Amino acid sequence: EVTEASKEGEGVWVFLHLYVFGKLECRLLNKHMETTAKRFKSVKFCKIVGRDCIRGYPDSKCPTIIIYHKGEIFKQIVGLTDFGGKRMTDKTLTWTMIQWKMIDASMEKNPFDDLNSINVTRRGRGGVAKRSAYDSDDSEDDVRF
Repeated sequence: EVTEASKEGEGVWVFLHLYVFGKLECRLLNKHMETTAKRFKSVKFCKIVGRDCIRGYPDSKCPTIIIYHKGEIFKQIVGLTDFGGKRMTDKTLTWTMIQWKMIDASMEKNPFDDLNSINVTRRGRGGVAKRSAYDSDDSEDDVRF
């Protein structure tokens, strides 16, 4: 079904996440997929429990991302390294999809630059935590379609 969906029209991009319940990296990717899917409706985002999709698929390999285009596998990725690891954001996911030419958009600033800078969350007066550079605020200001 996923392969067939990727053959529609000029070739739809399908972003399939094989996940396992309870794993931090899988929850993180699901969260950022949801945000990104709302902004880029041209990509079909899907998720399925890894072992329900592939018999005997080990939970240890989740998250696994399989990207289809024009009925073919474009990329297979195990883990979140390509998206910034456990520090990934919806912006790093978007940036990577732009680099892979999955979406026709641009960003003024590389969000990985913020991930690579060392930032410590400080507590201001009244004990309120101040945001660090890599916090995602769901802002679309730096994404251009």
